[in-house]
Amino acid sequence: MGKGIALNENQIIQNIYFINPDKEATKSTCIALLDKHFQKHCEYKEWDFATFVSSAEGRKFITESLKRT
Repeated sequence: MGKGIALNENQIIQNIYFINPDKEATKSTCIALLDKHFQKHCEYKEWDFATFVSSAEGRKFITESLKRT
């Protein structure tokens, strides 16, 4: 079994997006918490939250990658 995080028990997840301006810190946290199965499904966006939700690039990501409007 994984390291105790519920995500590790959901083997059907195919995409995990991390939105954080510190990509390396986020990546090391991901590696520490997630099983190898999920590490290959991680994608990192070096944005702060305000940029993520307000920029054209962030809105495009939400619409296209997350299938949300």
